[in-house]
Amino acid sequence: MQPKYAPSAVSYEDLQSQLRFSSSLYAPPKEIKLLNDLRLHIIPETVQLRKKDGNAFLEKTELLTLVEWRS
Repeated sequence: MQPKYAPSAVSYEDLQSQLRFSSSLYAPPKEIKLLNDLRLHIIPETVQLRKKDGNAFLEKTELLTLVEWRS
């Protein structure tokens, strides 16, 4: 018999349900949400725009933000 929560037994829907449930229990501080948004969306989008102009790079403030997120 396969355990209920074995990796092969957990469906995508089960995982999504648990993620929605756990996020309702824990709301990260606004600063963490902002840092995550910068890390996952804003900085990558900005670098992609720069890449279209022929030069992809991080500015010092962007790099410092990523280092702050990491710590």
